[in-house]
Amino acid sequence: MTFQTTPDKALPTRVLVVPALAAAVLLLVGGCPTPQTDSISGGSAVHAVLAYSVSSGNAPLSVVLSAADSTSSNAGDLTYAWDLADGTASEDAQVLHTYAHAGLYTVKLQVTDATGAVGMAVLDVQVRGSGAIAIIGADTNSGPQPLTVQFDGTQSVATDDTIRDYFWDFGDGAKSQLAKPLHTFMLEGTYTVQLRVVTAGGVEAKTTTQITVGVRNASLQFDGTSYATLLLDGTQNLKSWTFEAWIKAQADGGTLAALGSAFSVEVAPSSNLIRTRVAGTQTDFTAAALANTWRHIAVTFSASSATDPNQPTSGVGLCTVYLDGAPLGSQSGIGTITADRITLGNGLRGKVSEVRLWSVARTQTQIAALKGVRVIMFQTGLVGAWPLDEGAGQTVYNVVSPPNGMLGASSGADVADPAWSTDGPPL
Repeated sequence: MTFQTTPDKALPTRVLVVPALAAAVLLLVGGCPTPQTDSISGGSAVHAVLAYSVSSGNAPLSVVLSAADSTSSNAGDLTYAWDLADGTASEDAQVLHTYAHAGLYTVKLQVTDATGAVGMAVLDVQVRGSGAIAIIGADTNSGPQPLTVQFDGTQSVATDDTIRDYFWDFGDGAKSQLAKPLHTFMLEGTYTVQLRVVTAGGVEAKTTTQITVGVRNASLQFDGTSYATLLLDGTQNLKSWTFEAWIKAQADGGTLAALGSAFSVEVAPSSNLIRTRVAGTQTDFTAAALANTWRHIAVTFSASSATDPNQPTSGVGLCTVYLDGAPLGSQSGIGTITADRITLGNGLRGKVSEVRLWSVARTQTQIAALKGVRVIMFQTGLVGAWPLDEGAGQTVYNVVSPPNGMLGASSGADVADPAWSTDGPPL
């Protein structure tokens, strides 16, 4: 019979040799053993050596275990005590034992010399069963972003063993070893979620499922008398700025948004116009096909500066209107905004979604690149972003930071509240 032993310099996995006095606590330390000292000689006393023929295999698994190479620096005979981890024990120097059932068995050997000094060694024996099946449970497999999914791996089975470990890969870079992890997918896309289970006996099984994360289609619908209030984080004094929103106006349109008395933007589909008022100056921009279709409108104001247009020294600059990412025209003037809220849709007939306010004048490239994407986290210069995708309730959430907005002028329901719509822009 060929044995594997527990040499001090190269221990097998989970095979640990720990000489100790009888009263010492077993120390499980990776690598080489950590000896307890003999109170008389000052050196280690008992060196327990656990030799084994095999430490893993299919059930039923027969293992030969030997303590014959154990030594003590004290004179006299050694005695042995085996705990074979399945309810059986032995006091023989060599043991032949068969593990009939799959599982993980931690075999413990205690060696005692004539003086009562004790050494211990430990070996994990993995007995593989017939197989395992990994099963993923999920309370949902699809939904709008951000999508939180409760996963459950405890439905996985091993008919003649137990599942010991769960390894999750959510497909978005996140992982977990919980049996029932809760995970939030922040971005739109289709994610392949993998679960790998490992039984106590070392049998593995894998499975996958797909989670589809989409954009929530929703908007606020205004009837000409309703409006929403989007609160800002205190009074904002913006010399350069960008306002943008998606709008699906009816033929008579109306005022899309106003920030205090300094800025408003109006859509007039019947006249093929987008009208801005900036610091008292009204400018009309010609635009066709504004009615009954989703269009993205952005208005920027870039204040004059000799060095950086986004760090201006005055409120004089250039106002530019963009439709679906393309410029309609510009008008010079004064455009400083001082306001603590956006009044949305007051006088408008139509639907609005994905409203944003920036403290910088965005470029055409930046506007075009981001107009078709939901903003779900802070970006440089973003003062506020209101997706308007809640679909119900009185609160309009600002994904950048509180305070949040509301329907009408208060948190309670009233006649000024716009309605929620499941019609949304092409994001």
